[in-house]
Amino acid sequence: MTTAKDKEAVRRYLEYALADYLAGKKNQRAIIGDIEKSNIRGKELSAMVESVRGKGDAAKFESLRRECETRGWL
Repeated sequence: MTTAKDKEAVRRYLEYALADYLAGKKNQRAIIGDIEKSNIRGKELSAMVESVRGKGDAAKFESLRRECETRGWL
């Protein structure tokens, strides 16, 4: 059973992971794996991805967004 506390921990982890990806500390394969395991999808994931726009490499951001769209996560 997943609790609200567990979901919040996963959400926080993914926020840091997105920031690390845009800062060059993670590669795309790693962040895609993190997103896949998080089970965060749709509007919630879109909001998280948009929240890091402009906080790192713009090309990486666009690549990540396209990949999420291709996988049907957004």
